[in-house]
Amino acid sequence: MSKYEIIIIGGSAGAITGIEEILLEVDYQIKIPIVFLIHLNDNEDSGMVKLFSNRLNFKFKEADNYEKITGGKIYLAPPLYHLQIEQDKTFSLSTDEKVNFSRPSIDVLFETAAEVYQDKILGVILSGSSIDGAKGAKKIEAFGGDLIVVNPDTVIYNVMPTAAIKILTNPRVLKTIEIGKLINGLEAE
Repeated sequence: MSKYEIIIIGGSAGAITGIEEILLEVDYQIKIPIVFLIHLNDNEDSGMVKLFSNRLNFKFKEADNYEKITGGKIYLAPPLYHLQIEQDKTFSLSTDEKVNFSRPSIDVLFETAAEVYQDKILGVILSGSSIDGAKGAKKIEAFGGDLIVVNPDTVIYNVMPTAAIKILTNPRVLKTIEIGKLINGLEAE
């Protein structure tokens, strides 16, 4: 059984391809809940649940307000809302001000998840063209959680992973396929 109770993954520009590459390596029956947050344009309906469901054999859903986080699901942050995790391990949605010009913000998700799951969280930073996520990743690290950052040399948009690497003490830096293989092996640990 894995030491992790949740995996949270954040990204922006170029991250959809990264998600697909990761999930192609992961067993569709994984029991650990996975939460993805991808920055989208303010006027964009994500359509990501449909996009991913058509391509990959997982149970995808957009996170709902007050929804209990359960294993065996892959949650996607809904557009235009900050996605937060509450102490009772439910989601909450907020329209608070943007953080790092983003709503949803990776920092908001990572920081609230770190407070709840502490050392039982695995955070992943994918590609992106902003620094959102670095501060939240640092909070995961401070609470004893683990971090993986996509190798900035392997993505087109490397501002996000580079910012995270600069602020973190000891992140694992991997290619997306390696991240998927690592996640797939977690339940066997």
